[in-house]
Amino acid sequence: MRYESIKAKSLLSKRITADPWFHIHHSMNAYRGCQHGCVYCDGMAEHYHIENFMTHIKMKENAPEILEKELSRLGCHSTTQLKNESLLNYLDSEEANRIEERLPPCPVIGISGGVSDAYQPIESKLKITRRILKVLLDFKTPVFILTKSDLVLRDLDLLREINELSFANVVFTITLANESERSIFEPRASPNPSRFDALRELRENRIHGGIMATPIIPYIGDTCENMTALAKAAKESKAEFIQFGGLTLKPGRQKELFMHVVRQNFPHKAQMISSLYSNADYYGAPIYEKLPVNVLVQGYKICKQIGISDRSLRHVRPGQPEMNTIVVSKLLDISIRMRSLGYQYHKIKPYRDAAQRVEAHHGNIKSLLENEDADLMSVTPEIRAAIHSITKTGSCQILDDMKSKLDSLEDGCY
Repeated sequence: MRYESIKAKSLLSKRITADPWFHIHHSMNAYRGCQHGCVYCDGMAEHYHIENFMTHIKMKENAPEILEKELSRLGCHSTTQLKNESLLNYLDSEEANRIEERLPPCPVIGISGGVSDAYQPIESKLKITRRILKVLLDFKTPVFILTKSDLVLRDLDLLREINELSFANVVFTITLANESERSIFEPRASPNPSRFDALRELRENRIHGGIMATPIIPYIGDTCENMTALAKAAKESKAEFIQFGGLTLKPGRQKELFMHVVRQNFPHKAQMISSLYSNADYYGAPIYEKLPVNVLVQGYKICKQIGISDRSLRHVRPGQPEMNTIVVSKLLDISIRMRSLGYQYHKIKPYRDAAQRVEAHHGNIKSLLENEDADLMSVTPEIRAAIHSITKTGSCQILDDMKSKLDSLEDGCY
């Protein structure tokens, strides 16, 4: 394993709008490359321009300092800066709180789960991620973490403080219930029991969290036995949700390594999996018509049976109207349900677009609807009616209808 310290010139990704999976607004990576060595990771893909992804780890030791500058440019305000550079320290606490409440809400920052894990083994020594959390705490910034490591528990103290001021959401990737199979595809990540135990401890400390069962590997992880076991374990660990998703294999290094591992360990399934990805899709999408299981549909049915949400949760940011968050969440739910039921993109896009408009609107969406300002919303009458219904009942007819369709589908277990 080779380690190299580098100086980052920038850190945060371009703004992400209406993210239906992680509900973040910016992502970042404290490291380039990842020691966990997960053979399905698309971080190996050529377009990320990372050679020797699993063995050459570049460490952005100045990441916390860059993050501080970039958060300031986004309009976020450091508690330290406000105290040192404003009149807030001359006001009583109640007046200071009122001023801070009028500041624009900070975006949700995803600090792990992009093309590397912020809690890969080298983090235990360098503590770059811990320094990043201290910056986010100073800025009262909501944080999202996606990891395969129980090392995240080391930072429980900071996560508790962030959660009190805004929110912290820690999600674990777990895709295979069988530990021996899991270790084939994730050779240096924490064992499943350690991840479930870590999630339980976080939840007992009132920190948000769940399971991303993504990617589910066709013909290996998409069995009813595996998906049901994951959902049950998630519920037992007090997860707020478990969200299933499929596997993408980008042509090139990612696909070549993955198929090499499959041929070595699951030779009787290699040809079937290879056939699913014979289209050489740029984004790594399979030939959907050939998939043995629609994991979004099957995940919905299993989760309903067990009694756990199959959709990741969107949390309210400080300073943002709660109803806006609910509306955005339900519009994104509609888009995901449409996707799982095979709706074409032009049918899904208007709901994603509406979610983006509501997310960008800083006033209360309920007041906007009461003013009948259709031009500002720029949505179809159908979507406007759905939003009206969501603000009154928490759901809408189109979402209820799609859930009924999902309920009526035959069980795809095998």
